[in-house]
Amino acid sequence: MENNYPQIISKLHLEDSFLMDSKLPKDLFLERLNASVDVGQGHQMFEAFQSKLNDYIGEVNANGFRLRRRQKMFESNMRMAIIEGIFKEKREGLSIQVKVFLHPLRMKLIFGLFIFAYVIFFLAFLFIDMGPEKNFVLWFIPAHGLLLFGIFYFVFRRMVKVSKRKIVNMLELIGAEEVVSKNNLFLK
Repeated sequence: MENNYPQIISKLHLEDSFLMDSKLPKDLFLERLNASVDVGQGHQMFEAFQSKLNDYIGEVNANGFRLRRRQKMFESNMRMAIIEGIFKEKREGLSIQVKVFLHPLRMKLIFGLFIFAYVIFFLAFLFIDMGPEKNFVLWFIPAHGLLLFGIFYFVFRRMVKVSKRKIVNMLELIGAEEVVSKNNLFLK
């Protein structure tokens, strides 16, 4: 049996990809991208309290990049989305294939714990003697679970959409021929 997980995630719109072209040479684009990304891998405990200039944390190399957005104080969009890109040089510039997705292990863990908790609640109420209210509770628990599942689904989907919009804006800014950034990290 083959793994259908990537197909399901794609159909649920919990990942997105796009292709972007830039007229800049690869080395200049990489220089600008490196200036816009802090080197780092995982989440740090007090990341929201750090005063770093760059909005992205990750790795950038000559073949591509793997980034995530930095956690900030009082921002409603959680930073679980991962952004991966692959560089392809063309005669007229650079082509970047970008994929925005949620980490598969986190998704499986969150929804697995979610389903496990509701199965436990359902089984607990199934064997507890509650009198005439038992039928109501047995219908309420699955309905409540579906409601919360829907909320999680739309929150995760929004994370991917917001991350895609922000990375598109950043890559367009980096890929512009003449750039003056807000903190003057890179100029033509």
